[in-house]
Amino acid sequence: MKGLTQAALDQGFVSNALGKPHRYDLRFEDQINLTGLLACGVSGVVRAQGLEESHKRYKEHSVEQIKSVFKDALDHKTRVLKFYGDQKLLVENCKSLKELEAFVIQEMEDQNGKSAQTN
Repeated sequence: MKGLTQAALDQGFVSNALGKPHRYDLRFEDQINLTGLLACGVSGVVRAQGLEESHKRYKEHSVEQIKSVFKDALDHKTRVLKFYGDQKLLVENCKSLKELEAFVIQEMEDQNGKSAQTN
C-alpha cells in the first residue's frame, strides 16, 4: 500500500489557481517549496503545466494563487492518504488467508472519475 500511496502522490494534482487547469508535482521537495512560499506570504514561481502544454515550467504565482495551489495540494494529499488508508484497513481486517487472497486493491479515481493510475 505504501508504494501505491507514494505513486499516487508522485503523479501530482490539478489546480485551477492560474485561471485554468494546471498539473502540479507533489514530491516532497515540491511540498517544501510551496510551504515555504506560503509561510513567507510572498509571490513566487511554482512549476506547473497547463493541460494543453507539453511540459512543466516555472510560472509566476501571486500569494492568493499560491494559497489556492496549497489548498488543492492538501485536498489531493488527504484524499490519497484516506483512500489507501481505507484499503490498508480492509486488508488488515481480512480474517483468513482465503479472504486475503481474494482481496483486490481498488484503483483510486481522479476528480473526473477516471483511474488515477492512468493519468
